[in-house]
Formats: sequence, structure tokens, C-alpha cells
Amino acid sequence: MSDFKLSKKKIIIVTLVIAIMSVSGVLALIWLSNKPARYPWLFKGAYADYQGGTYPFGYIMHLEVLDFNDTHVQLYIHCTQMTKYGAGEKNATEWFKFEEIHKAPLTIFSGKNLSKIYQEQVSIAGLGRRNCTVYEYTSNKVIKCYIDQQTGWLIRIIYTEYLLGQYKLSHNIVLTETNIPQLKK
Repeated sequence: MSDFKLSKKKIIIVTLVIAIMSVSGVLALIWLSNKPARYPWLFKGAYADYQGGTYPFGYIMHLEVLDFNDTHVQLYIHCTQMTKYGAGEKNATEWFKFEEIHKAPLTIFSGKNLSKIYQEQVSIAGLGRRNCTVYEYTSNKVIKCYIDQQTGWLIRIIYTEYLLGQYKLSHNIVLTETNIPQLKK
């Protein structure tokens, strides 16, 4: 009879352990499946390349996810500015909150004051029309960062500068290549 009680206790314990592990597994699966839907770019090695400019300036930019945790992403940002006189390069590695990825270009283009946030629909070659949240920064330049609402990733930058205080140059720098599935052309 004592063997039967011992077996009954073992069965109850095993059943409880299986139930707890099953519930934990389902909750983990739900958490993991929700996170990529919100940030499909949240994987090490996710990258995007951008290109654009206005004569005589050209820009090539590269953003890449190096690491992440529960709240932040570490990005490598590299930008080459080309002119008919030569090229200059800037790069940085910084941590950003997921919701503040729009600040990444500010490490390359000096913009300090967030002046406007608004919604705009833009057309990007190969992607079609995309709904974006635009973050506009001003100083002596204007930087507009277009964040795709579907993916939360930067797809366009408009960088406006004033040469000699009177000549306005607007550089349209757009996504040209990526390994982020929802942004592939």
C-alpha cells in the first residue's frame, strides 16, 4: 500500500512538472512570436544599406545590428561622403532604445533638436508606398528620418544643409539593400 501512495505522489509531481513546463513553453513561444512581429530587424547581422545625395555630394550609409537585449539594440553606423574632391568616412557603434532607432543617423549627421514628429506616406523604389513616422531634427541643418511603421526600421533620410548660408542642398538618402525580410525588394 505504501508503494501505491509513493507512486501516486510521483504521478502527481510528474503531472505538475509537465503542466508547468507546458504553460512556460506556451508563454515563451507567445513572447518570442510577438517580439519579431514588432521588430523584424531584431537579429544579429540585420543590416540595411542606403545611398543618395545631390551633386556634388554623394552618400553611402550602412546600418547593422551588432547586439541587443530586452530594451536596446547596438548598431554599427558607417557613412561615406563623396565629392569630386575626395571622400570622407564616419562610423560609430552605439546603443539605442528600440523605439529610438530614428536617432541612429544623428551619429553621422549633426542634428540636435527634435522639432517635429508626423506621419507621411513615401514611395521607395522596390518597396512601393510605405507609411512612415517622420522625425525631424533641426540645428543649422535639417535631418528627416523616415521610420517604416510596419517594421520600425529607417528607410529614408533627407539631409538638408545650407552652404555659405544661402545655398540649400537637400540630400535624399534611401534604402537600397537589406537582409530584413519585410523590407526586401
